[in-house]
Amino acid sequence: MELILRKEFNSQSELEKFADRVSKQIFVGDVIRLEGDLGVGKSVFARTIIRGLGSKRKHITSPTFTITQPYDDTRIPVLHVDCYRLADPEEVEFLEPTHWFSHGLVIVEWPDRGGDWFRPDKPDTLDYHIASMDNGSTLTVKLRDLGDEKREIEFYGGLSWKNRFATIEKSLCRPQNEKERDRYLAKFKLRGHVLTPVCGDNWSTRSYWRLQTTEGPRILMDAIPQVENIQQVIELTQFLEGIGIKVPHIYESDVEAGYIMMEDFGRAPLIDYLQAHPEQIEPWYEIIIDLLLHIYRSRKPALRNYTRKDLWIEVTRFTDYYLPAVTGHATHTADRRAYLNAWESVFDKILDVPQTMVHWDFHAANIMKLTEEPEGLHSLGLLDFQDARIGPITYDIATILKNDRLPISQEMEDRLLQRFLDGLGSDVSKEDFMASYHAIILQRTLKIIGGITKLVVRDNRCDLVDLLPRCWELVDSALSEPVCAEVRRFFLSNVSADRTLLKDKYVA
Repeated sequence: MELILRKEFNSQSELEKFADRVSKQIFVGDVIRLEGDLGVGKSVFARTIIRGLGSKRKHITSPTFTITQPYDDTRIPVLHVDCYRLADPEEVEFLEPTHWFSHGLVIVEWPDRGGDWFRPDKPDTLDYHIASMDNGSTLTVKLRDLGDEKREIEFYGGLSWKNRFATIEKSLCRPQNEKERDRYLAKFKLRGHVLTPVCGDNWSTRSYWRLQTTEGPRILMDAIPQVENIQQVIELTQFLEGIGIKVPHIYESDVEAGYIMMEDFGRAPLIDYLQAHPEQIEPWYEIIIDLLLHIYRSRKPALRNYTRKDLWIEVTRFTDYYLPAVTGHATHTADRRAYLNAWESVFDKILDVPQTMVHWDFHAANIMKLTEEPEGLHSLGLLDFQDARIGPITYDIATILKNDRLPISQEMEDRLLQRFLDGLGSDVSKEDFMASYHAIILQRTLKIIGGITKLVVRDNRCDLVDLLPRCWELVDSALSEPVCAEVRRFFLSNVSADRTLLKDKYVA
């Protein structure tokens, strides 16, 4: 347990505003431990978290006498525990908190009286952290009364909460602004150069800026180092260059500050060209298939493996964001367990194919067109590969062929899949490949629907709902496949067939 932040609050209002910001970063599997004497604001903090998660209850009080109080009118199930009156830590077992540890949030006051049930060093859900992946963890909040409504609060936690606090409390990381970028450029005698934005990233803290130098155009990536894995970008760039894949060459970098100066591939994302010239999709996609086969045949980089836990955490964005948004209540712990049971055999099918380096976000918006005609691997430049891992051979091809922004005909999809299967040869049967392929389409698209919902509800990104009709087409098609039968049964019992609910509720 490491001290993340020590902060003073001059009023209860300031405390509530900060607790509300913390509530926006809460995931399933989190435990919030509230320590401090009577009257220091533990219940205020807990109440604000519960309201920040969506509860509209008029009165939210500490469960001093009931010991536990569950909430389901929130985005995720919440169990509020007060251990003050416990005579023995063993009594916690009778409170039955286990389901909330796996499928909800536990907020506990006087946690030390609960013994090992609420220990501060409980491991994170994951033994690694990816900024874009929900990672349940333990946060200890120590409150101290300074008098006149003033309070000092210390926040302790592991890597997951350290990363989250980098977005909650701006003082914990360097600002992302023109002054800081100019300071970095001054190291290369480029101070004062005009930076023009290339693009932002809806799903991360990264931004990209174009500048002209005497050596030619360059792209500056600006990222929060506490959140983004800059070192992995550098290592993967070197690996991909080493196996003959075109990626932006890195000229300079500062891992601690969060900057990379890289090659500029120009202004030609493949998706822009193909949307304007749909008749050219197939020849360009054939080169993409060849690129994926080339990566498969090459040596594998030193990356972690895509696991069942990854797949589960990703697909729960649907139960933890979409379902609560359209139903008005948390997905109950029993339903969330049923959802996990429905996916167990599907995860087996997803992973039971040859493994390769998986880009993880492999679609035409992350591929640059470098030549006029599709002439070979040198015609394509690969971007945004920082989240790569070792995973099923089916993942990236499912992502590119079943993309929500560039649909293709079934006939073209069949031809491209056959080209890929021919390239794999006898390494996998067509039956196993297609089962994994269809299951990944369902898993990944439900993850996207959950992610879109999160941005719509939390950040008012209502423009993203335009992506949902295509997403639902992919989901409904995948649900009809035999490999997804168990998930289809869950949908029939728990998910409305009305695919416009999110738009109707949040878009005027």
